[in-house]
Amino acid sequence: MAEPIFNPQFWKQRLRDAELRGEIHRSIFHTHTGAWERIREANAAALRAVLEPHTSILDVGCGYGDLLDLMPDFWKGEYVGIDLSPDLLARAKARHPERTFLHGDIRYDMDLPVKVDLAVCRSIKQMVIANAGMQVWQEIEVNIAKVAKGILILEYT
Repeated sequence: MAEPIFNPQFWKQRLRDAELRGEIHRSIFHTHTGAWERIREANAAALRAVLEPHTSILDVGCGYGDLLDLMPDFWKGEYVGIDLSPDLLARAKARHPERTFLHGDIRYDMDLPVKVDLAVCRSIKQMVIANAGMQVWQEIEVNIAKVAKGILILEYT
């Protein structure tokens, strides 16, 4: 059964449930803590391999801003996170007040002041395809290409 991933209330409930469990990662991915840490380590390694010190990043579906915690020490680039959940964005802004977070729906044009070097899509491709279909994902890719020179897709599985 498809989940309502483009409904902010869906993410509000997921965040609430994750906070009650004391496992914030469950707001974006249901897995045990050990598996989550292995996923984070693999994502951090991928970022170290592709980023340059001043690569500008668009974090597509940024959630609570966890990607920023995985950035290599040498990275000093610009960052913009975008998400459709006001609740997850509030958490991201509280965790990383020095960074820019925007409310938006990636199915539609994203209004960025400049084109970024790299859009990072962390576990959204499979989720979009499974819940909304390949055509919706392809439309999202077109929108991302308008604002990013490249795309890095990191999946949890």
